Amino acid sequence: MANSFPPPPSGWQLAQVSYQAVLPHPEAQPGAPADFGAGVSTYLTYSVPVLGLVFVFTEPGSFGAFDQAAAEAQLASAVTAVCSVLAGMSGAALADLQSQVTVTRTWEWQAGANAVSTSDAMAYPPPA
Repeated sequence: MANSFPPPPSGWQLAQVSYQAVLPHPEAQPGAPADFGAGVSTYLTYSVPVLGLVFVFTEPGSFGAFDQAAAEAQLASAVTAVCSVLAGMSGAALADLQSQVTVTRTWEWQAGANAVSTSDAMAYPPPA
């Protein structure tokens, strides 16, 4: 199990961590599978270009078997799979699409009935 949570504010406990990956909107490149030549403009569209995960800890500060490294690896794998499909359809380079992805991690801290959140960025694509 590998967790690297930021230090909690004094008197606060981590209650949840969420991830939102904003995905790219590639345009079809000439000669790509989705390109049908002159007279046809192709636009890859999909609603909500966000892939997310939320982990809520039943008891703030108690994480059970939660493994942040495994969760982030699974999310990165899912984002890469979506980017691979988009690259295949559009003809855009996978690495170019991956470089357009942003993954925001939001940490929610609780102290009694009060809550506060902080955000940072998850590395994507993961370092080699």
